[in-house]
Amino acid sequence: MWTKIAGLILRNRIPILSVVLISTIAMVFVAQKAQMSYSLVQMLPEDDSIFLEHVHFQETFGEEANLFAIGIEDKDFFEMSHFKAWRQLVSELKTIDGVKSVTSTTELVMLQKDTALKNFKVVPIFPEHVQSQAKLDSLSQLLKSLPIYKGLIYNDSLHIYVMTVSIDKERLNTEERVHIIEQIHERAELFSQSQNNKLYYSGLPYIRTEVSKKVKKELSMFIGLAGLVVLIILFILFRNYKAVAVAISLVSISVVWTFATVVLFDFEITILTGMLPPLLIVIGVPNSIFMINKYLQEYSMHGNKIKALQRTIKKTGSAIFMTNLTTAAGFGTFIITNSDILVEFGIVASINVMGVFVFSLLIIPTVYSLMPPPRVHHHKHLDNSIIDKMIDQLINITESHRNLLYVITVMVVALGIYGISRIQSTGYIVDDLPKDDPIYTDLKFFEKSFGGLMPFEIVIDTKKEKGALKLSTLKKVDQLQKDLKIHPELSEPISMSNGVKFARQSFFNNRTSQYKLPSEQERNFVFSYLARSKTEKNNFLSSFIDSTERIIRISYKVQDIGTLPMQKLHAEVQNTVDSLFPKDQFYTYVTGTSVVYTKGTSYLMKNLFSSLAFAIVLISLFMALMFRSWRMVLISLIPNMIPQIITAGLMGYFDIPLKPSTILIFSIAFGISVDDTIHFLSKYRQELKLYNWDIGKSVHAAIKEVGTSMFYTSVVLFFGFSIFIWSDFGGTVALGLLISITLFFAMITNLVVLPSLLLTLEKLITTKAFKEPLLSIFDEEEDIELEHLALDAKEEDIK
Repeated sequence: MWTKIAGLILRNRIPILSVVLISTIAMVFVAQKAQMSYSLVQMLPEDDSIFLEHVHFQETFGEEANLFAIGIEDKDFFEMSHFKAWRQLVSELKTIDGVKSVTSTTELVMLQKDTALKNFKVVPIFPEHVQSQAKLDSLSQLLKSLPIYKGLIYNDSLHIYVMTVSIDKERLNTEERVHIIEQIHERAELFSQSQNNKLYYSGLPYIRTEVSKKVKKELSMFIGLAGLVVLIILFILFRNYKAVAVAISLVSISVVWTFATVVLFDFEITILTGMLPPLLIVIGVPNSIFMINKYLQEYSMHGNKIKALQRTIKKTGSAIFMTNLTTAAGFGTFIITNSDILVEFGIVASINVMGVFVFSLLIIPTVYSLMPPPRVHHHKHLDNSIIDKMIDQLINITESHRNLLYVITVMVVALGIYGISRIQSTGYIVDDLPKDDPIYTDLKFFEKSFGGLMPFEIVIDTKKEKGALKLSTLKKVDQLQKDLKIHPELSEPISMSNGVKFARQSFFNNRTSQYKLPSEQERNFVFSYLARSKTEKNNFLSSFIDSTERIIRISYKVQDIGTLPMQKLHAEVQNTVDSLFPKDQFYTYVTGTSVVYTKGTSYLMKNLFSSLAFAIVLISLFMALMFRSWRMVLISLIPNMIPQIITAGLMGYFDIPLKPSTILIFSIAFGISVDDTIHFLSKYRQELKLYNWDIGKSVHAAIKEVGTSMFYTSVVLFFGFSIFIWSDFGGTVALGLLISITLFFAMITNLVVLPSLLLTLEKLITTKAFKEPLLSIFDEEEDIELEHLALDAKEEDIK
């Protein structure tokens, strides 16, 4: 098969190169249409109960994750100049297109009892024009006498004040959000500079915008870094600018097609798909190293360029196909996760990894067939004395020190398993950001000042129209809020109960002592005033209950405490709710973006474990098809599982938590590390025939033959993945660092442990099935066909 493929490629080199060039130019124009993703990542399936409850909440009460919070610490906030400057900033922000409303200390309202109309009028606490400092001081005391606002919009003891900017939900998940947030941030920073006072920014719209901007910036940075690292390593390896140019051209084409694939599938660039272009630069280079090295080796043996290229395709084709297939399988298993972001990542990655194989097979032989034959100095790197000594030491270990090697391996695995037992599983909304990043520090500022910032909602359906306004229901809500004060992770609540207490306080002339629920006798007065107030433009009760007055909402903000503590909090809150609102009388649930994120992360973790198991099974099946020996497959898994255990152990020892971004490591690393196994076993099987099934000689010859290329590709992969340590995202740093470590150990185990196992268990695993592969090995008798091919190519060159 590979002989025919080689002939087809080399006889049609000009048309092939033309098609590749023209199609890639077309893909350049397609790739330019790639867009960043601005949507909130959906990790839960649409039939999940938590997802459905959140949808129900949003349909009933609207979007709860559209608030951009701006905070200031100012002990002189109520000095006239400071107050007016803050109010001016509020006015400016209201004029920005896309801003629905701004809630601030300066814009707070109170209820004013109208005894003539027997209703409440909603009036501002601070009128548009405050005439004097004395008047402002008086109004600030009035504000502080209203308990409903304490701990929600200001923290009097810390002198911290906040404004929340509501973003139009129609623009929340579009690129327009970036422009809106930038305008708000720009005007707020002008205020900060003029007042010489730092502002703090947070809220999901701001966090999502800043994260997407970081992703966009890092995309260009990592493509450049990956290209630079590969360029340097390839030049050190080949010392030949032509070989470097071929390899770089190959991965550059792959990058173009990656962006084009995102567009063609109507996907957007996310934090994961944004990593693919640099990943494919790194992953694609080993193909070039193996093929170019093999070509130079073959040419040095007989001096026939076309014959060398044909043999290169034949001898490396099946191995490179399988290595790319297993790598693609490692990525492709993410497709089964039911998470949009991972499914898209898996589809784009797996398609383009196989695309790298196709381009390698088409471009490298055809370009080299058009280039002058290599000179002696072009393959000097194959005789590197340092590498040769290292290979000899590896052979010595497999020959004379196997028992010691096994003891050390068992000890390392045991330490790794102990380290795995120390791994903690968790995840935070801003988990991947460094602790000194302004996004992280500002979020902690709000958590310290107001108890939390992420939406956490409790919904109580009374199952009866107007049931939310029954005094018995409000008393239960009030008791629930008191019971939940034991949770320091939660902010002060706002609910219908607070609203009614606020109305009662207003009914009794805003005396602080009157901030409590009305008695049965007072209820009719207070509620009659509230009922007549519904015609007011600002019906403040509409945010707390639904239009039928059946469903009541209790709004909290929660700290970013991590998935496991959040699961515990969710369960405890739900239990407390159920104890006050029996299930046979009420339908209740806890929701909010924080709850959805926690459940989504847990769901994703389970799916990622499943995808890892599926990757191992799928890759094992591919290897079984190639080697036709289950014993050989089981043995070959050992040197690839050991690095995984070591990496997982290191995560435990260095307190790197298990979360979606770190679980990704294992599927990707396994798919790549198996490549070395396939290259080694493919060469080992070829050497078995040449050495008349002498296993010892075949193992040593295989180490010598592929050891150099395995070393160089491992160096490329190690340093290529290491570029991700420069990321601002902890998950990306962990992915780059841990995959690099995994692949480094995989190189060692595949060059030492695998050969040692072959020698120790030679009669058990080197069976007839392994000797007769599904994909045939190179046969020297096919030289006649090669000679015809070489003559045809020579005649074509003459013409």
